[in-house]
Amino acid sequence: QTEITVAAGTGVYSTELWSDPDEPEEAAPLARFALIPESRYPLLSVATGDEATAGTSTTAYRVWYEIELSDGLRGWVKGVVPSNAAVGEDGRPSSLLLPFLIA
Repeated sequence: QTEITVAAGTGVYSTELWSDPDEPEEAAPLARFALIPESRYPLLSVATGDEATAGTSTTAYRVWYEIELSDGLRGWVKGVVPSNAAVGEDGRPSSLLLPFLIA
C-alpha cells in the first residue's frame, strides 16, 4: 500500500484533516494533529487542481492527500502549503512547503 511520510525540517508542525478538498466552502475540519517527522499514513487518494491555473501566486497550487489516521479517521490534508518565507512584491507567498513525501 502506498503511504505518505511526514517530511523533516519543513517548518510545518501540525495540520488539519478536512472532510472534502473540492468544496472549501462546505468542507469541515475533522481533526488537527501533530506532524512528527517520518510518521507514515496510508495514502488513499490524491486530488489536484488545474495544472494550467491562471493563479499568480503559490496559493493557486492545489494538492490534497486523502489519508487515514491511526484511529481510523479518514480525511484530506494539504500536500503543498504556501510559505511566507519568500513573498512577491504584492505580499503574497512565492514559495511552497511540502510537508509530506510519497513513500
